[in-house]
Amino acid sequence: MPCRYDVFPTQQTYDAHGDVDVLTQLLCGICSKLEKANKTSTMSPKLRKWWKEHKRRDAARRKEERAVTSTARSERRKAWKKLNKEFG
Repeated sequence: MPCRYDVFPTQQTYDAHGDVDVLTQLLCGICSKLEKANKTSTMSPKLRKWWKEHKRRDAARRKEERAVTSTARSERRKAWKKLNKEFG
C-alpha cells in the first residue's frame, strides 16, 4: 500500500515529508505483517490506535483515487465518442 503522511501543509516542511513518508511506509509494512500473523496484540495501545487510523485514511485515499480514475475514464470515453462521431 502506498503510504504517505499527509499533514505537512507548507513548502517549508516539505523536505522532511519524504523522510516521514519512508518511515510511515516502514511502519505500515511492519503493522501489516503483525496483523497478518494475528499479532496485533503485541502492539502498544498507541501503535494500535495509529494503525487503525492509518488504515482508515488509506482506505479513504484509495476510494478517492478510484473515483478520480473513474471520472477520468468516463471523460475519455465521452471525448472518444465525440471524436468518432465527428471524424469516424
